[in-house]
Amino acid sequence: MKKNTFLKFFDFLYNKIICCFLTKNSTSKLNFTKFNEINHKDYLSRSRHFYWRHWLTLSFLLMTIVLTNSTASAQGVMRGIVPVLLPKGGSGVDGDAFAHSPAGYENVGDLFDSQHPGIEGHGVINPFTGELLYPEVSFFLQDRYINDLTIFTKSNKINDNPNMYTWGPGNSPNKNEIQNAGAHFSYGDPKLGGLSTDLWCLFAGDRQVTTGSSYIDFEFLQKSLTMTGATTSTNGTITGGSGGFTSLGTQGGRTVGDILLTIEFTNGGGDANAVIRVWTAKAGGGYEYVIHPNSEFLGRIFITNNTSPTHVPFDVYGSDPNGTGIGGDYGVNQWAEGAINLSQVFAAVQDPCFSLSTLFIRTRSSGNSQQSELKDFPGAPIQFKVDSNPKAVAVATNPACNGGFGSINLTVTGGLLPYTYSWTGPNNFTADTEDLTTILAGTYHWEVKNSKGCIATGSVVLVEPPPIVVSSATAVNPKCNAGTDGSISIIATGGTGSLMYSKDNGLTYQASNVFSGLAAGSYLWAVKDVNNCVLKGTVTISQPTDIAASAVANNPLCFGVANTGFTITASGGTGTLMYSKDNGATYVASSVFSGLSAGTYSWKVKDANECVKSGTVTISIPADIAAAAVANNPLCFGVANTGFTITASGGTGSLMYSKDNGLTYVASGVFSGLSSGTYSWKVKDANECVKSGTVTISIPADIAAAAVA
Repeated sequence: MKKNTFLKFFDFLYNKIICCFLTKNSTSKLNFTKFNEINHKDYLSRSRHFYWRHWLTLSFLLMTIVLTNSTASAQGVMRGIVPVLLPKGGSGVDGDAFAHSPAGYENVGDLFDSQHPGIEGHGVINPFTGELLYPEVSFFLQDRYINDLTIFTKSNKINDNPNMYTWGPGNSPNKNEIQNAGAHFSYGDPKLGGLSTDLWCLFAGDRQVTTGSSYIDFEFLQKSLTMTGATTSTNGTITGGSGGFTSLGTQGGRTVGDILLTIEFTNGGGDANAVIRVWTAKAGGGYEYVIHPNSEFLGRIFITNNTSPTHVPFDVYGSDPNGTGIGGDYGVNQWAEGAINLSQVFAAVQDPCFSLSTLFIRTRSSGNSQQSELKDFPGAPIQFKVDSNPKAVAVATNPACNGGFGSINLTVTGGLLPYTYSWTGPNNFTADTEDLTTILAGTYHWEVKNSKGCIATGSVVLVEPPPIVVSSATAVNPKCNAGTDGSISIIATGGTGSLMYSKDNGLTYQASNVFSGLAAGSYLWAVKDVNNCVLKGTVTISQPTDIAASAVANNPLCFGVANTGFTITASGGTGTLMYSKDNGATYVASSVFSGLSAGTYSWKVKDANECVKSGTVTISIPADIAAAAVANNPLCFGVANTGFTITASGGTGSLMYSKDNGLTYVASGVFSGLSSGTYSWKVKDANECVKSGTVTISIPADIAAAAVA
């Protein structure tokens, strides 16, 4: 089949099956010259005969898993047949890169098909020319391995915010050097046991040496990650520069549910391991990649290293076994391939209606997520678009006449077929067709659902000529009770010519559709056009509840008692009320004011809208009881009326007097007929307020005399 004919067929098939658009990154157009060889011109002249256009080293992807704090270790090889439409017959993750082999894979496709190298075969890359057979869905990155232009220049780690990553020229340890990497996307083939709704990504990457431990990351991001500061050639190849990265992810520079799939060549071992991490929110704040066991996704993830030497039609770290300057050879265990079922993995971790934007391939120093440093990357993050959600555009044809019929044409793209439709409209209208015909004017709401259950919604309005249609008459209420700062806004369409508006049932009209300075009440609005066609309605302006407030003084019963003040009791208004004791100079949340002196206070209460209720309250404090006691000491022993007198004033009401420390009280402050000694006296008023003290009565000793005859 001729290539252009097949591409037309593929385009048809692609649009029917792959319902998400993948925008080709410029990296898929790289010239795959041996950047690190001295004889560039000789190589280019020889390679021209092979018409290299694109190349996809091996698909790559990334995976996601349920957000858990699991620390399960990586698994080993997971070989098998990936049930995809392209390459034909599925793709064997079997370690040899060629279709029809090894044993057990005779009818299975792979990266290359040397028996049928073209698009009629079972590969995705022509093994002799390096041509990408399906460039619409294949991506390839090739990097320098000497005088590398793209390495990480700071101690960046996988959990760091990508916006903090920096890059520039330099060299990485050969165990961390990556030259070739790529990815290929395809939907599942039901004939092979796959689901037509499942999107797969085949991926691969290489390493320079097979000794030591090597780690290749394939990071799948829902939001775009781009490179800054790079200079490029006309075909998009990075030629120099330095800079950083810009991520649109807002959760630590990523999005929760992003996937990081790492290929591990541990200690030069013979089997490659796959470690899957998911970007997860930490309980104490922040985000990190959390490892999930591959066993959760059996049949949805495949991975293996190459088990035999592999000849490829592009440079492999300068290897040229035939001396032709074309292609290179990989040794055993020098590259790894794999596949991930994006739809199934993202559905398990995030949402079947997921979207993806970026694939970032790089290497790092070790498998420890907290300590390993990012080292090398083969090119700019691949930009593409995978969106499981359908997109719909509704175009309305309005009725030609009032009372006539219109139609709506709904165009749906994206997501996975088949679609189902649901419409609602005026007068309980419902429909389940894609397009609507012979429908009346009004607002119609649509919902489109694809086979994954992903939904797109929207609405469209059919507008007819007169009568006038008022879509809303909106009232803005006054901020305060009895206020006059309310307004009405009328949104009207239709009619003929300019519209005029009234708030008083058509008594007066104005050109503006906004009426301001209004108090609460019901308003009869009217809208008319130049032909005096009128539409009327009612709108009500409401007002907040008035603030009801009163203040009660906390007058003390006795002089000197604490908590003297007043309490405001208030309700109504809008939102939380605030209180002032100083005529609004300051406000506090508490309505109780204490520790105040006597006097009259101007209080205020305000609400969230600055509406105020005010008043006054007077605090009265009784006068202090002033009392003193004077002893009536006799001049001679035996003189009557011995005692003391209490002189007192102030307090509240009548004062009472006690000579026995308050055991008994009498109305008189004069106590007589007392013997000598110290007396504890008290004075109390009608409020039981007390003033106390002591007084001492002294009686002279009697004269003792005797006569002697």
